Amino acid sequence: MTWWSSFKLGGAMQTRFRFRVLSAFGALVTALLLVVPSLGAQQGGTVTGRVTDASTLEPIAAVQVFISALDLGGLSQQNGRYLLQNVPAGTHTLSVSRIGYRTVEAQITVGGGATVEQNFSVAEEALQLDAIVVTGTVGGTQRRSIGNAVTVVDAAAITAQVPITSMQQMLAARTPGLNFTRSSGGLGTGSSINIRGFSSILIGNQPLIYVDGIRVDNSFGLGPENGYSDNAGSRDSGGSGGSALDDINPEDIESIEIIKGPAAATLYGTEASAGVIQIITKRGAVGAPEFTMTARVGTNYMVHPARTIGHQFGCRAGRNYYGTPSGWNRREDDCPEAELIKFNIYDYHAGLITERNPDVVAANPTGPRDLFSNGFSQSYNLGVTGGTETVRYFIAGDWRDATGIVPWNTQDRINLRTNVDIVFSDDFSVSFRGAYQEGNTRYTFAHPYQGGAYTEMVYAQSQHLINHPLNDSTATGGLNGDGLCPADVNGVIRACDPAHAPTAGVRGDADGFFERDPDHYSTVESIRDYSRFTTSVTAQHSLGDWLNQRLVLGIDNSWTENSLLVPRSVGIPTFPFPYTSDGEIQLSQPISTRFSFDYNASGVYEPNATWQFVTSAGVQFNRSQTNRIESIG
Repeated sequence: MTWWSSFKLGGAMQTRFRFRVLSAFGALVTALLLVVPSLGAQQGGTVTGRVTDASTLEPIAAVQVFISALDLGGLSQQNGRYLLQNVPAGTHTLSVSRIGYRTVEAQITVGGGATVEQNFSVAEEALQLDAIVVTGTVGGTQRRSIGNAVTVVDAAAITAQVPITSMQQMLAARTPGLNFTRSSGGLGTGSSINIRGFSSILIGNQPLIYVDGIRVDNSFGLGPENGYSDNAGSRDSGGSGGSALDDINPEDIESIEIIKGPAAATLYGTEASAGVIQIITKRGAVGAPEFTMTARVGTNYMVHPARTIGHQFGCRAGRNYYGTPSGWNRREDDCPEAELIKFNIYDYHAGLITERNPDVVAANPTGPRDLFSNGFSQSYNLGVTGGTETVRYFIAGDWRDATGIVPWNTQDRINLRTNVDIVFSDDFSVSFRGAYQEGNTRYTFAHPYQGGAYTEMVYAQSQHLINHPLNDSTATGGLNGDGLCPADVNGVIRACDPAHAPTAGVRGDADGFFERDPDHYSTVESIRDYSRFTTSVTAQHSLGDWLNQRLVLGIDNSWTENSLLVPRSVGIPTFPFPYTSDGEIQLSQPISTRFSFDYNASGVYEPNATWQFVTSAGVQFNRSQTNRIESIG
């Protein structure tokens, strides 16, 4: 769980900033900022008013109020009031739209520096089919026209109200039918996605991901192989490695459109049988430059850890309950209730006698401790937007630094974006999109074969509670009178392993945990260090009212270094990682490139006001290449 405190300057947009930036990208941003003063020279007016329900006369919040011809709009507040600033002088069509209500339009005339008030009264509508979606067709398309199930997520409205740190957090529980296979509490992790269940054995069940019309990397399980996810995603569904989707900054996104099920293949080809996630990023609006800044600080912490782990039970250490060393942890006979241990590993090590842990606490040489920590998190966001009817721009920068619920789980991330739209005429426009991401994540689940800290707690063993009265120093095992593990007698499994016993100033691995003390995982370094650059150019052209065509060219490049370092266990009294006793080093450097080409054309024929015929045709080309160097030793 994350607690946030934030402040914001300049409006609802939220972006972050960091000083480290590629020189080429910085030059582009600088060049664009040099033209900012001239872009906002024109002075417009202000449009305001109130939106109410036609039947109840109550104000309606979150209504979209916009002038579509200017790409200018906003949302109504809780009192129904809305405000549009820097509206160019002239006559415009003002529209209001909200799911569940009819769309209403009004003609307004705005003078330079003047304020126009326009109120709206909207009626409920049982079924909303006229929403405009992007999909794979040229320009916007009415939802009813495409014949596919499309869900639209208003990302800009969500990030304006709630601190969102990842795309998985953005989409989880907000889109019916879309599920993340696993959800890890670690920073920088993300899992596979399925939409409406599993749809294909051969092609895969991961939906395609498009950003502003170009296909981008949709892989998961990124980072070093850590025992719970691998780069191919073959062993399980990820959740403990990184996700390419989470490289994208949620605060750069205007909306997300999700086409569900095999119907997506009609627009995006056979590979889209598992569905498509189409991400549309923010773009500039007509008006003077508007700067926004957001700063957030907070804490990542585990909510009620003892309650989450719950009651834990097990038999006392002894011959009849856990077998011999050749049958470690093998239950031979059920133990009587008198020898059943009830405990909670969190309370046990926190030094707490509770209902979940009623008998005894750990005798830690360093005293009681909290098995989880409160990780500090901070993010900073800076952006500018504006433009004229000819050129519009959106430039944003974002920096985040965070620590998770264990001290070794850290994330350092930077996101930069520049979006520019140029309208040459009513019939021809060109859009440029550029984004750079860079990050470093050290994962919670670190060891390649032996789980992580939470695993040691969930699978805690009662016969390992070396300070419990039922695990005494007799034939049932436990510490002897000198506070040391006695030698094995007749092959009996005892409460502690001599190699894992506590000594002066050193915690014993066997004190309740599954195999080792969780602190040992802090010595294992599992790191993903990556950089990614995505850019695209979109050209749209109209020939009268009967032909629309669009061309999209784009490239998505990523450079990654995955490293895993397990220290030697030889020479350490507790011998924490027997499977890698001499230590282990893994290093991989994947370089991925994806090129996209997409051309679409639509012809419209209207013989009369009743009938309309639309014919669409297009061609798509995608090329993906990954070069990988790996070493292990």
